[in-house]
Amino acid sequence: MYHKIDIAKAIGNAYKVLSQLMPQTSNSSLSKEELANMPYAFSVDKNLNVTKTYTFEEYNEVFKTVKQEGYLTFNTMKDLGLGYGVRLMPINADSIFNSDYNTYIDKSVYKHSDGSVDKGGVLMAFLNNTNIATSFGAAFLRGET
Repeated sequence: MYHKIDIAKAIGNAYKVLSQLMPQTSNSSLSKEELANMPYAFSVDKNLNVTKTYTFEEYNEVFKTVKQEGYLTFNTMKDLGLGYGVRLMPINADSIFNSDYNTYIDKSVYKHSDGSVDKGGVLMAFLNNTNIATSFGAAFLRGET
């Protein structure tokens, strides 16, 4: 259990990683094409620098063949039900807000009718659905990373 969390710094740490993965545009939202072209999975070092990225197809192969420890994703997995496992889903405006295992975030606040998503919504989904905070533990949450 974490007793001292600096929310602003934890969000800042998540943004540091996400900004290395998102396309650099001046738009306030990401189009569905930009979302689809984001790296599906990635590895980071202790300084939160992205060291390797994987496409959906690459990660799908890794997921099937080896333990995926050490790889962080948007956790766009759909639980198929008791005993059936999970199915990986490509990154899009619906899958990044997937809440099968995490806190529900109301995507209607961030999602637009054209399939684009506000960058703030992408950040909230990223912080909610990646296991980046638990991977780095208390130091990440206190903003010490």
